[in-house]
Amino acid sequence: MKKWILACIVLTASFSCQKIEPGTEYLVNYSFIKAGDGQRYYAGQYLPNPISIDIQDFVTNTPAQNFSITFTDVSGGATSPATGITDVNGIVSTTWKLGNANNNTHQYLKTAIYDKNHQYITTINCDALAFHKNSWDTVSACNESNISGLVTDKTNNITLMVSAGLYKQGQNYFDWQLDSTINFYIPYNIVIDSKGIFYISTRDGNIYKSDDHAQSWKTCTMPVPSRPYWERLKISANDHLWVTNPDNLLICSRDGGNSWTASSTGINPIHTFGTVYTSTKGILYYGGMNCLYQSTDDGKTWSLIQTPKYLQKIYVTTDDKIILYAQAQNSGGCEIYESTDYGATFTLVWNNMTPRFYTDWDYNFVQQYNSTYYLCLPGAAILKTQDFVQFETYWVNNNLLDLFIDNNGVLIAKDFNYNTVYYRKDTTTK
Repeated sequence: MKKWILACIVLTASFSCQKIEPGTEYLVNYSFIKAGDGQRYYAGQYLPNPISIDIQDFVTNTPAQNFSITFTDVSGGATSPATGITDVNGIVSTTWKLGNANNNTHQYLKTAIYDKNHQYITTINCDALAFHKNSWDTVSACNESNISGLVTDKTNNITLMVSAGLYKQGQNYFDWQLDSTINFYIPYNIVIDSKGIFYISTRDGNIYKSDDHAQSWKTCTMPVPSRPYWERLKISANDHLWVTNPDNLLICSRDGGNSWTASSTGINPIHTFGTVYTSTKGILYYGGMNCLYQSTDDGKTWSLIQTPKYLQKIYVTTDDKIILYAQAQNSGGCEIYESTDYGATFTLVWNNMTPRFYTDWDYNFVQQYNSTYYLCLPGAAILKTQDFVQFETYWVNNNLLDLFIDNNGVLIAKDFNYNTVYYRKDTTTK
């Protein structure tokens, strides 16, 4: 909830301009504090907290009583009451019902202020974010703008987000509370193991873990002490931790971050930047730009798998399908391949779009919710499928960079400008 004071800097403006707008001279005599601004809630419903305007008289150093306020919603909503008079404390309040029109996330309320002689003084704007079901909501300049990780402890119903800080999801999917108690450097990404232990990598090369539901954090051994920069952290089905970065080959911790060993035997040194997935048979897959490797001995040795050229990203489903995202060889288009035989063969299953840009493996390719898969094609669109045979073009957006999904199937898409995210709560997804 935001509060601000309309300061007396307008006094300077009044000296420098010969023409003074109606009411401008009154501003130097009063302070205006608004409360309830910047709330988030569901479209078509009343905000949880009222909107209040507090007016104080600088000249008499007393509350400005009996000032009249007109509240005007300009986003299809309503206020109750629509007008009000400041009380003995100089405060007037209203409740604000948000508009329900689709694509109208950022909503505004104008508050026109008049003194006790009905002389107009000024208008103050309040804003709120309205979230809709089954449509995309655009949110800019927010805590989520730098989102780079999202995980859920389903047993304890805890969802954590990394976005240049560590945030915990509130009762509503769009509410995030910053954890101001952490004392480590900027978080980079986050994973969770089968026991509910959270692990965070930071931008100075460290790893931290929490075994008490994110109440406290312990320092793990640094994977590469000589490299105080970010590490991309993944976790395999057997709870082993895997770290890659642009400067080193694959590194693994098989004891919860206490020790780390190089686990890249058989991997070409030029393939130093990738991610790890596990099949139900315990087979590990390491893939990234133009490479896919397989390990049957928990990452101690790796063998190269032949794949289509210009491979960008990989994903392994819960039923052991290997899904590849590649750039088409003879055009600027993108292609999706599937293997149902553990990488022995690959079949082209989709190629119907030309992205505005490509990204490396560091951004999410596939997100799953129940039986539905969402495929993020950076610079192009999100596809939706349940079988990797039939694909629905779910959303076209050539600014799309990354995709996340929470425990309730709410999608959070990240814009390539690193300033905007898009929410969608789809009540029709199976």
